[in-house]
Amino acid sequence: LQNRCQLIGGAAHYMSSDPCRLFMYSLSIEDDHVHIWYFSRSHSAHSTVFSARKDVRPLLKFIIAMRLFSTPEQLGFDPSVTRKRDNSRKLYYVYKVNGHYYRTLGKPISDYYAPTISGRATHCWMLQECTEDGEVSDGTQKHVLKDYW
Repeated sequence: LQNRCQLIGGAAHYMSSDPCRLFMYSLSIEDDHVHIWYFSRSHSAHSTVFSARKDVRPLLKFIIAMRLFSTPEQLGFDPSVTRKRDNSRKLYYVYKVNGHYYRTLGKPISDYYAPTISGRATHCWMLQECTEDGEVSDGTQKHVLKDYW
């Protein structure tokens, strides 16, 4: 039970703090009992338990499918948000909105999320229009983006 609580708490934190994530998959293994989990911002689900000792094939299929055959979108990454780092290794995000790209400037202006995985959340960012690579031209106007669910 403690492992499951840690898994769910970790997923809730990860989903609410990463603007690039729409959903995610995870595994819990307790002794030889395995669950495959799915977490989104609206709901969660897990597989029926199976024994990794009796039949390891479901676990291997899951790992191989996730690693070799899944696109970033199929793994839960939002194609309209890209995580990047500047020359000093500071993290920023590039949002694509209506064919235009906008780079976040610093930390969120406002950052609210519910403590549960399926609760509402809002990130408000100061940003500037940029290239797809995140390069900002001098004199571009600053905007505010409200990202919520």
